[in-house]
Amino acid sequence: MATVRQRVAALASTFAQPLLYGVVNAVLGIPSLYGYAAVIFSNAAFAPVAGALSKAVVLSSAVHQAVFTCRSTLPFAIGQVQDAGLIFLSKMATIVATRLGDDAATADVAATALAGLCGGTCLLGFVLVGVGRARLTWLVSYLPLPVLGGYLAFIGFFCIEAGLSLCVGDVIDGPATFPALWSPPWRLVLALPGLLGGVFLSWVAARDPDGTRLPIAMVGLPLLFYVIVWAVPGYDLERARDDGWLFPASDDAAATALDVARLYDAGRVPPPERRRRPSVPAFAPLTTAPALLQKSSNRRFVSPSSGPQVHWKVLPDLIPVWCAMVVVVAFSSCLDVAAIEIDLGRPLDMDAELTTVGASNVISGACGGFTGSYIFTQTIFTCRSGCRSRAVGVVVVIAELGVVLSRQDPLSVLPLFFFAATLTFVGVDLVKEWLWEARTKFASASEYGALWFTFAAIQAVGLNAGLVLGCCAAAFTFVSEQMAAASTKRVVRSSLSVRAPREVRKLRALRRRLVVLELRGTVWWGTAASLLARIKRALRHAPDETTSLLEESSAANGDDGDAAAWVVVLDCQRVETIDASACRACFAPLAALAEARGFRVAAAGLAEKHDALLRAHGFFAGGGDRVRTFRSLDEALRWAEERQLQARTPERAREAPFLRRDGALVPPDRRPRRTASLPYPGEKAMVRSATADALDRSRGGLSSIAYSSAGSLADMDRSGGPVSPISRSVCASADARPLSRGAARFLARRVLGAEREADVAARADALATAGVLECHVG
Repeated sequence: MATVRQRVAALASTFAQPLLYGVVNAVLGIPSLYGYAAVIFSNAAFAPVAGALSKAVVLSSAVHQAVFTCRSTLPFAIGQVQDAGLIFLSKMATIVATRLGDDAATADVAATALAGLCGGTCLLGFVLVGVGRARLTWLVSYLPLPVLGGYLAFIGFFCIEAGLSLCVGDVIDGPATFPALWSPPWRLVLALPGLLGGVFLSWVAARDPDGTRLPIAMVGLPLLFYVIVWAVPGYDLERARDDGWLFPASDDAAATALDVARLYDAGRVPPPERRRRPSVPAFAPLTTAPALLQKSSNRRFVSPSSGPQVHWKVLPDLIPVWCAMVVVVAFSSCLDVAAIEIDLGRPLDMDAELTTVGASNVISGACGGFTGSYIFTQTIFTCRSGCRSRAVGVVVVIAELGVVLSRQDPLSVLPLFFFAATLTFVGVDLVKEWLWEARTKFASASEYGALWFTFAAIQAVGLNAGLVLGCCAAAFTFVSEQMAAASTKRVVRSSLSVRAPREVRKLRALRRRLVVLELRGTVWWGTAASLLARIKRALRHAPDETTSLLEESSAANGDDGDAAAWVVVLDCQRVETIDASACRACFAPLAALAEARGFRVAAAGLAEKHDALLRAHGFFAGGGDRVRTFRSLDEALRWAEERQLQARTPERAREAPFLRRDGALVPPDRRPRRTASLPYPGEKAMVRSATADALDRSRGGLSSIAYSSAGSLADMDRSGGPVSPISRSVCASADARPLSRGAARFLARRVLGAEREADVAARADALATAGVLECHVG
């Protein structure tokens, strides 16, 4: 018994499961193919053969699926005519119809369009095979993702427009034609079910993790229509057809496989009964047909004595559109393979898969088909179902061939809004994915803005020009982001050298004149001008300066001038690339400016190739001995600090802490108390007080401070005995700075010899009370 159950389960997994998921994929795909056919051949010139052209698209998908089933490394792969090349195919077909004009025979227009589309598909396949064989898939990545996203969003918007066109029987190809949806008002009644049906299918698909609800919803839409028609008293399918809910009853809707074959037989004369059929858009209800009949009444049809002719002179006009289609289809196919790889959880050979896509397009084009690739959603749906059999693809091929061979065309039995809903479903998903959900997939808002710009540009100026403008917008975004990423940053740095207190004091006073700029990334022509401007701004006005180094009146050359204390240090350790334009536009002018104004420049951490490039452009020679290069930032900072220590300290730098915002000095009596500071080189160490008596009173028992010739002082108590020797020189001055609380405690502990905390506090209070103003410790 167990053995029988195991055999039944094995048979079910071998046959039943592939059959089930094959039928589901066919139900999902075939209605969309009829919608794609309506988009590709939307021009009124193709109306008399619309049924045959729709079946040609289905036949092309069957060829694609057969190739993917045989060649793909994924046994569950689903490959069909894809939406990525949809707009390009539509553009090419429209160009053919427009170039030939109304005087050309319908069969000639169809034959020429098929020659261009099928030939372009075949050539596209050869290009993809070549790219895959040469393992040049990385070239496809040169198409910016914002451009592709804008194009795919436009495809979605175009599918929505095509669905609405199916419903109302009029051309909807942009915002300017939207009034046709409600003029006359009853058209809105025809359009709403298709639009709402597509939104409903998108809503179901988003909440269908196992992929079983969407097929049921797709089957339920036409069933609901027939239930409503049956339930309304006195209403039948013929009245629904007259009202525009179904396709017009005509022989075109019952196209057979022989009719499909006649499309490609340029030497065969069509049957006599079809020679004088008027050119009516295939997807227009009878209620809107009269105006279109009058519009296309001048078209000449095939005569009995001549067969369809291909007008080869029109085909060169398709080359620009074909070139754009190659790039977009290749990039889209790579994205589909990458998405399948992520969902599958194991790496795929991108070049091999692109070769499979190319071979599929070669065979499809040779058989009279159209561009196709992996259908990501259906492939992932079959993968997640656990079905790994190639029989799924076989079932899809059989179903599509059955539709082509059937005399009963779905166009004549299914409601218009159902086909519109399938197109709207594809369109809503694409628009939602790329115009809304993609906002989290880009690194910056400007990159996301480039996507919207591409979408709007295609709407405004056309497909090819819109894609070119989108690429320009993406390039501009990249350049601006690179300029922001490579922007310089001013930092505060000091060397690791241990210096004397008086040197630290001077370097601290001159720290605003040490300009340290950290360079990152690529220094190129896009950032060279901003880098030089940043350096000039730093040299023009420092926070503690009131004059500009770059002004002729204040610039001083030589070590005796104020400019000698200015040093620009360029930290180039994180610079990846420096181009020749940056050398000419930034570094060479900087060296000349340093030579003219007297400041110094140090470049730290330059790579050998960058050092050689700067030397070739005269960066070091142009600045003379004022421009140096160092291996590390610390070496450059030590050199800069030595230059500042050798320079004269400007008086303005000494008074910097007491400058108001308007540049005026704060009066001495209003200056804040300061801690004990360090002397400048060449100045004597001193302790200043208002009067000598005040200092004597603050000593609390120490009578005086005597100065020794050896540079030492001896504190004497009132009895004349020494208390503690100190090496300080003392003088009285009435213009010294006020002594702060911290300085008073320092004097009490270190100079006056207080050891206990109580004595320190008492002596500090005594110093403050006595009016001791300043202490310079040498």
